[in-house]
Amino acid sequence: IEGCDVEGSHINVGDTFAGTNPCVKWTCDANGSTSGVGCTVPVCEDGKKLNEGPAKPFPDCCPTKCV
Repeated sequence: IEGCDVEGSHINVGDTFAGTNPCVKWTCDANGSTSGVGCTVPVCEDGKKLNEGPAKPFPDCCPTKCV
């Protein structure tokens, strides 16, 4: 079967899948492998830590602020 299996879903070559864990947009490559793009995250200062993103598909699962 041509395509890729990502997080329990099958996607066709060239298609994307919005992942949740990890929070990544996956692309199915021609050879059956996957490549991914992750979140752009803010840099935290003064001992603050990055918040956890919600359990939603990419990009809504990306952390957005320091707490």
